[in-house]
Amino acid sequence: MSAATNRPTPSTLFTDAERLVHVLERENAALAAHDDTAVARLLAEKQAACAALEDAVRGLPDAGASRLALGALGVRLRRAGAENQRRLSAGIAARKRFLELVAAAVREQNAGAGIYARSGAPAHGRNRGTTVAPSALSFDQSL
Repeated sequence: MSAATNRPTPSTLFTDAERLVHVLERENAALAAHDDTAVARLLAEKQAACAALEDAVRGLPDAGASRLALGALGVRLRRAGAENQRRLSAGIAARKRFLELVAAAVREQNAGAGIYARSGAPAHGRNRGTTVAPSALSFDQSL
């Protein structure tokens, strides 16, 4: 920001936009690698970069030449943002579909509680008359 006017300068705007592009590119790489930990770590940095860029754009003097000079950087930012949105949407859709498949498999299994002997083997004699197979998933209900 310019000390005299306390307003962002075009160079501040370039710096803030470059910062956001770099964060988006790193997040896109993490999304492509399915590195959820890295994506989560970048969230605060991405939010801060977005806020800084918004402040810089709002405070930029209405100088046509300064705004035109940002064209190439704006294209990079738009591309990185579009890829980021596409990758985030695909990741969310894939996780949702996976959870739906797991839920459907559990429902289709029509599993009930199995009865087990002390040895851990199914106790077939104790649940006479039932045709329900023990579940492939077990849950520790003491938690």
